Order: sequence, then structure tokens, then C-alpha cells
Amino acid sequence: MKLIEELRKYIKDTLGIEVSAEQAKAGNLPFYLTDKYDFYKIRLLNENLIVIKPVEDISGPTPSEIQKNILALRKYFIEEIIYLDANITSFNRKRLIEKHIPFVIPKTQLYLPMLKIDLREHFSKKTESIKYLSPSAQLVFIYLIFNDFDLKIPAQNLALLLNTSVMTVNRAFKEMKTAGICGIEKKGKENNYSFTAGRKEIIQKALPFLRSPISGEFWIDKIPKDIIFYKSGLDALSEISQIAKGKNIEAAISKEEFKKLKNILGSTEYEPGQGCKLEIWSYPPGILAKNGIVDQLSLYLCLKDTGDERIKSESDKIYKGLLK
Repeated sequence: MKLIEELRKYIKDTLGIEVSAEQAKAGNLPFYLTDKYDFYKIRLLNENLIVIKPVEDISGPTPSEIQKNILALRKYFIEEIIYLDANITSFNRKRLIEKHIPFVIPKTQLYLPMLKIDLREHFSKKTESIKYLSPSAQLVFIYLIFNDFDLKIPAQNLALLLNTSVMTVNRAFKEMKTAGICGIEKKGKENNYSFTAGRKEIIQKALPFLRSPISGEFWIDKIPKDIIFYKSGLDALSEISQIAKGKNIEAAISKEEFKKLKNILGSTEYEPGQGCKLEIWSYPPGILAKNGIVDQLSLYLCLKDTGDERIKSESDKIYKGLLK
């Protein structure tokens, strides 16, 4: 269930109030805000409110960052602004309250001081669980599996290699620990991580927590020269197997490159099946790609659920090859 729907259900279950919600227009907002948050408009107790939620592959901002972002957003919205997240530590919740920042954590806490609502629910501590690694954690995992299985690269260096933050890298390790993929040993102030088995066993153990990186598809006549892309789908599979190329070019691009593409093309898009198929990935394909081709584990995740038996057979061979 989408988090905005969980918010509506939470308010309905706790306050008995129906809440309407819709995507808010964010066309005039600065890129640094639209890249960080999704925006919604809700109506609660006859008040229009703007809800901001971190995008799926972004680590949760700090209370100070949230405060700065809300101050910036007040130049664009006349409505009160609420921060929404699936989970916030008790320490950060306390800091948000100290800063009088409205926030909602469905099933946990509803803090809306402008409406004089402060609803808290207490639960016995549950064992952590995880269904899938986040896109950023999956990127970290795949990179480490094939480039630094012994985990000797410091987090700061790894963050630079992956063009992300140290906080995102540390969060990725915590997700992998929750999934049972890696362990942690505390030495002084340092956390030393290690995989809990050999490469073959770790890939097998991690597979249920991994998913296709494709977050969307876009069809165009041809790929502009300024757009960086990598062979994916049948184009990639034909490079490493006996299967023939498909009739359409298939390529993977990052979200950043897709934004550049939209600026070049505007709303121009072809019907599916015509021209070139672009896969918009939830993590940058270029970080893991080799020789212009997406990495084999991500490719397998993209193809493993296909209904074409020939493609499935060849993608299964890729997976078996990764276990050798």
C-alpha cells in the first residue's frame, strides 16, 4: 500500500475522519526539492494541507534538513506543510516536535500542532524485518558482490565510488544486516561489516530481497546523442548468450538522464512497441555496467519473470553463471 494511502487509513482508523488526497502539482518547485520529495494535497478538518514524502530511493532527511526544506516550500505553498515517512526514530521525532514541524508516521504518531492533534501509539518492540532492499541498498550490494566482497573499502570511499552519501551506504549495510546478508562487529566507534557466507551462498540468500531496477519505460524514435544509456533487455542478453536481438533497441538510463531526455523531447513519446524502448532504472545503471552493457545480476532481475521461455532459459543461465 502506498504511504499516502496508509496515512488516509491511519487517520480514518484513529480519528474516524475521511481524508481526500491527490498528487500536488510541483512544476514550479526547484529541482533539489522535487528530486528529494513526492508532493500530495490532502483535506483534513476542512483544511487544505500539503504532504511531503521522501522519494523511495532517498535516505530520510534529518530534522534540520526537513525544517530548511519546509521553509523553502512556504514560498510556493500557502497551505500548511506536513512531513510524512514510514519510520522515524524516537530521537528524530522528539527533534521534529521541538521544532514544531508537523509530521505523520502511519500506525505510530500523528503530530499536527496547527490542528491541535498529537496522537501517539505505543507498541511492543518487534523484530525488524524487510521485504526488499531499497534501490540504493541493492546498488551497494551488487557493487560489493563483484568488486569488494571482503568489504575492505571504507564507507567514505564507497560513497564516492557510487556517487552517494555515507549515510546512504551505512543505511544499505543496516538493510543487508536486517535481511541476514551481512553481519556487524563493533570495534570502538567503528562498525565492521562482513558477508555471512561465501559469494555463491550470499547471492542465493539475497535473491528474495532483490527486484527489477526498472521503475518505468519510455518509447522514442531514437536516443539523442547527449543521453547516456546502456544496453539492456534483449540487446544485452544477445551480447552474452545465443539469443538474437529483438526488433527494438532496448536500453537502460538513470532517472537523471531521463529528466535530461524529457527536457530535450518535452511530451513526445511513441506507442509501446515502436522505436526504442528506454528502461528508467531506480539506481544508475552506469555504476555497475561494463563495456556499455548493464550488469548481469540486474539484467537477470529484469528478465527473470518474463513469459518468453527462450528469454527465461537464457536469463536462468546467466544466474547460474553468477553462482560459479
